[in-house]
Amino acid sequence: METERLGARGTWIERFRRLLDRIDGEGPNDPRFAVVLAERAVDIARKAPAEVSTEAVWRALAIYGGALRFAERFVESKAAALASWSALHAGRPVSRADEAELCGRLAFLLRDLRECEEAKVMADRKVQLAQSPQEKAKALLDLCLVLWDAGDADWASIRENGRRALALLDPVQEPAYYRAALQMVLVGSAEDETFAEAGLEALLRQYCKEETAQPGSYGYANQLWIVGLVTRRLGQADQARGAFQEAQSIFLSLSNHVRAAVVTMELAILELESGRNAEVLRLAGELFPFFQAVRHRSREAWASLALFCQAALEGRLTAGAAKQYKASFLRQASREGQ
Repeated sequence: METERLGARGTWIERFRRLLDRIDGEGPNDPRFAVVLAERAVDIARKAPAEVSTEAVWRALAIYGGALRFAERFVESKAAALASWSALHAGRPVSRADEAELCGRLAFLLRDLRECEEAKVMADRKVQLAQSPQEKAKALLDLCLVLWDAGDADWASIRENGRRALALLDPVQEPAYYRAALQMVLVGSAEDETFAEAGLEALLRQYCKEETAQPGSYGYANQLWIVGLVTRRLGQADQARGAFQEAQSIFLSLSNHVRAAVVTMELAILELESGRNAEVLRLAGELFPFFQAVRHRSREAWASLALFCQAALEGRLTAGAAKQYKASFLRQASREGQ
């Protein structure tokens, strides 16, 4: 039987979970192959032993929905996710952990579908269902990501949820999540123009101390981007300029054109705030080589980039408008997995 070909160790459902984990990990790397594997897993789940049939089906449908999401088949992905939700709640008590897992998957799917309010509800529900401090902290970070991508980002909420996560995390036991929470607090503080920046510089020093990325790596360039955001907010223009320029150079060396475009736009915002309009024109010109790479992946992100450049070349780009174009560009590009 196919249901017996899942490995020798553990119960049937344990082996099936391991199979689903492998398929789920394949999604970002090879979404088409993951879709094929997940379809097969759904078939296997429907033939599962009766005592584990409900769990097998809802988990397989959830993984199938995730694979379809990575394959950018969003409507089909939503249908699979909703079928998974129905299977989870079919005639048996639902554990908090299972519902939380599915809420998290639905939150990111609904975010991708631009159903922002529904995505927030699911992300918040996952926070409420979390049972341990670590689970709650991770759910809060997921909520921050959903808020970040949901139209006009609510920076105050991102900052405060990042602080809530930070208070629940041990930097020694969960260093990656602790750094992620610091990032949310810093970015939320830097981007929220109504926020008084008391303590922001000390928080930035703590973040740089905790960050362990190797120079020249993607993580290091991302750290420099955050340093640029915060120091720009603090009025330290020269330090912000240096951080953005170094981040731009690293992203280009890694052929990450989307992130290179983002920090180029950040530089333009800095120069607009500094009244250096000639530099803004030069930076708009630097964005043109990115157009083809971006358009290949996301026409919506390409449109945001084009509007940014057009406004700059026509001399009507303001710092506020530039921030809106940048946020739209980053949100659209992130949806496309960039």
